[in-house]
Amino acid sequence: MDLSTSVNRMRFDGLAAGVYRQVGSKLTSIVNEAGFDLAQIDEVLLAGSSTLFPGLQSHLSLLVAPTTPVTATIDPSQAIAIGCALQALHLSKIPEVDGLTVDAVLGLSKDKDACLAHAIGFAIPGAESKEIAKVIEAGAPLPTRRRIAVPVATGTTKVALEVWEGKDDVKVEKVERAPYEKDEDDDEEEEEEEDEEIKTSILTKSTLVGAVQVELKSAAFLMVEVIVQKDASISVRAWEEGNEANSDSFEA
Repeated sequence: MDLSTSVNRMRFDGLAAGVYRQVGSKLTSIVNEAGFDLAQIDEVLLAGSSTLFPGLQSHLSLLVAPTTPVTATIDPSQAIAIGCALQALHLSKIPEVDGLTVDAVLGLSKDKDACLAHAIGFAIPGAESKEIAKVIEAGAPLPTRRRIAVPVATGTTKVALEVWEGKDDVKVEKVERAPYEKDEDDDEEEEEEEDEEIKTSILTKSTLVGAVQVELKSAAFLMVEVIVQKDASISVRAWEEGNEANSDSFEA
């Protein structure tokens, strides 16, 4: 029997919908097992020829936050080569020994790099909200340094900032749907749709590290520098833009 037919994208996605759902369920399961929520994922990077289906990428994009990119930037024909190159880099860090052994390879995992245990963020003193602005993410390799410019309203003469260790959390907001208006000619009863939930990854206050306060003259920005050493000690310095000599700082 000789059969020739055409399948457009919509029909193909309909036939593959079951597979898309299985991939989405696996993604959700892996993220939950790691102790995270899908709203906290920064990027979903797909690898392999099957991941190039636009329908799969669209399905996964509905599971994560709207700002989280779902991309398949790795060329499927190069995925194995890239993996081999990374493994070769891994093996190259093993000291020279008489023959390469499994124990030597696994031994590298015992020497962990120093990383920041808790994210660092800023808050305005006296603010009722527990949410803070993230400056350094948890897991950042140490030592590390961040320097940011905080906008200051015109006419402000003094600015204070609290420095906190933060905890990653998820804020859930419910958006009420518009009430369903039944047409006179519509005899079927429609079920009321549930309110939509919007999840946003946030950083909340955990432990107060310290605070800085700077008097301003005319600058539009407050410059803040945070340095975390390999031993997890923190030093924070703040100054008016263009007047670094007049700064406030602390170490913890």
